[in-house]
Amino acid sequence: MIILGLDPGSRVTGWGVIAPAASANGWQALAWGVVRLPAQAPHAERILRLHGAITALIARHRPAVAATQSSPPSENTTSALKLAPLPAPLTPPPPHTRAASRASATASCIQPP
Repeated sequence: MIILGLDPGSRVTGWGVIAPAASANGWQALAWGVVRLPAQAPHAERILRLHGAITALIARHRPAVAATQSSPPSENTTSALKLAPLPAPLTPPPPHTRAASRASATASCIQPP
């Protein structure tokens, strides 16, 4: 089973692809990298670019499972506001990096772990 791991960010998103192996830790790293998004671009444009990049990764590596990193909001308040879901009164909510990551995986019929 191939697994795609994502650490979403509004400017840089890390990713890695692993698969079971007979190594000491039981996993083999197949590919890894980052998606860099232009800091000057509007947030919505960065999200759209992130979606496209993740969709391309999924097409290239064909993972069976995708997982996204979640960070505690206390680590960086500004990032938490951009990455976390918004409260219900804000309608419609603007897109967010974690949501874009999950939407890309869902659109490609990948199951969460």
